[in-house]
Amino acid sequence: TMPEPGIIYLGRVPPYMKPEKMRHIFSSYGVVGRVYLQPEEEKYRKKRIKEGGSRKVRFIEGWIEFEDKKIAKAVASALNNTQIGGKKRSMYCDDLWTMKYLRNFRWSDLSGKVIYRKASAEKKARTEISQAKRENEAYMQNLDKSKALTAIVERKRKRQADADDGGSAKSASSEAAPSLAESAKAWTYKQTAPAPKRRKIQLSKVLSGGD
Repeated sequence: TMPEPGIIYLGRVPPYMKPEKMRHIFSSYGVVGRVYLQPEEEKYRKKRIKEGGSRKVRFIEGWIEFEDKKIAKAVASALNNTQIGGKKRSMYCDDLWTMKYLRNFRWSDLSGKVIYRKASAEKKARTEISQAKRENEAYMQNLDKSKALTAIVERKRKRQADADDGGSAKSASSEAAPSLAESAKAWTYKQTAPAPKRRKIQLSKVLSGGD
């Protein structure tokens, strides 16, 4: 009879280790069937590249299928929490394996799990985009209100400034008006004032030499 396959779950994938490398390592313990490594979200990769990090794709978790579940169980038990080892210059040499044998788990279960995760990720992305859109619309509305309020305040300030200038001119005109009126009144009085009366000297007194 054909042995029943078994699946190992990798809770952590060594940085930048690819599925081909993973298959090569585990094939030394037994016949490996399917291998699936879950890539990181693209937004994290873009952020890393923007900050000057590696452009390589990282994988965050994985599943390895052995054709014999007994081998899968033995491998998970023996390698969990141990160093990967290999050549000293290898970037994985000092890293640790984190794995677990999945009892009563089939590859079809993984397919459904991946599909569910993908759907969840897409739903989350749509929610984030919708939220960002709402926030952007709210920001633009607040910006328009702010501009309108600024314009109203500016118009009021301008009207107040014009009113203050008009009041100052009117006040100056009012202050100047009495002075002009007084000057005109004084000139009129001067022109119409009666001439001073001359003393009449009696001729008889002059001739008589009297005072």
